[in-house]
Amino acid sequence: MKTLTSKKHWNSQYKNRTTGKLVDRLPYRNFIVKQVLDLAKTYFKRDERLKLLEFGCGNSYWLPLMHKNFKYKVDGIDYSDLGCALAKEMLTKNDINGHIYNMDFLKINHTLYNTYDICVSFGVVEHFDNPDAIINIFARTLKDGGIMLTVIPKLIGIQGFLQRNFNKKIYNMHNIIELKDLINIHERNKLKIIYAKEIGFAGLGINPGEKLIVQYLYKLFSYLLNRACLFFCFDKIYFRNFGSNYIVIGQKV
Repeated sequence: MKTLTSKKHWNSQYKNRTTGKLVDRLPYRNFIVKQVLDLAKTYFKRDERLKLLEFGCGNSYWLPLMHKNFKYKVDGIDYSDLGCALAKEMLTKNDINGHIYNMDFLKINHTLYNTYDICVSFGVVEHFDNPDAIINIFARTLKDGGIMLTVIPKLIGIQGFLQRNFNKKIYNMHNIIELKDLINIHERNKLKIIYAKEIGFAGLGINPGEKLIVQYLYKLFSYLLNRACLFFCFDKIYFRNFGSNYIVIGQKV
């Protein structure tokens, strides 16, 4: 299996990062976070006995968000040393206990099989040339009846055009997967599809590259676009070909 990124790349992404403040206000500032949490509240149970594992948890705000919204016991796994340290710090700042596995999940062993009620990943699957094998690894950690939530960027259409022109190097680190393909991958790995659709809005979630002026301008653009999406409730309307991400929720059968 070929990995399209590297530990060096992810450590460089987390270099000089800070975890920021508490995550409670994040759904009110980030359109995609709000959409994911709204969907999770529809399909996930709120139960403090359940365990959740996030794959690719470097610098993750999802672990504290999932704990605060659903009371889950939360763990994460990532092979970036800096990413794991930031994820631990994020949990500590939000007064949450949880274990961060600093390891390559391609080398995951049987001790984590059939352990979790829910597993989630946000922008992970598309960084490998064999997404079937990745989803299979994720599914093995689930108990029977467990739920998997997978989010990947939509890198066709407008979103793909923007990422290619902002930062082609980052674009080339992705396996371009369409929604129908992502659905099929889940089904081939014995996951019954509960929900599958586009989320977000084109222009959100772009990696603008290393130039500081471009980063600043994109940060401003992203802030304004997030506010507009939240204000106009774009998640209530289907904007064909304008989504920035795909989301699939499946249940292990």
